[in-house]
Amino acid sequence: MKKPFHCVNKITGALAVFVLLMTAACENKQNQQNQVKELKATDSLFSKMSIEKGMKNAFLTYLDSSAVLLRSNHMPFEGIASVKRYFDGFSDTSFILSWKPLKAKISPEGALGYTYGIYEINDKASGKSNGKGTYITIWQKDNNCRWKAVFDTGIDGTGESIPNP
Repeated sequence: MKKPFHCVNKITGALAVFVLLMTAACENKQNQQNQVKELKATDSLFSKMSIEKGMKNAFLTYLDSSAVLLRSNHMPFEGIASVKRYFDGFSDTSFILSWKPLKAKISPEGALGYTYGIYEINDKASGKSNGKGTYITIWQKDNNCRWKAVFDTGIDGTGESIPNP
């Protein structure tokens, strides 16, 4: 017995919708993976700038104007003006702060994300480590779709070296 033509069209239509939804889901997953890679790469470039141009320059470049920093023995530094005052309080010419993001994750809509990893402070003259720890940075895309750090904090101590990239 032959199926009526309109039944075949409904089945074909439903199948087409299913295929489109599956394709969109795969594209969204791929896009999400690409954005995670982009965020991790941004955090790595942030660290590279800290190594090459100093921590202060790097933070003032990558922080959002509304960013919050949590640092030991200080109240939170809220907003870029407060962060600038914090960095004016010391010189980063005698040490190098570097870090390696270990993981990145972004929100489903792709506007927020975070990275975490390990950091190390090395003496510029001797190259010896002055401290290691872990960090987390929360990121948000700005109006130009660039990742900007909106929150950053770290905890001293890991007992480990930064792994090679």
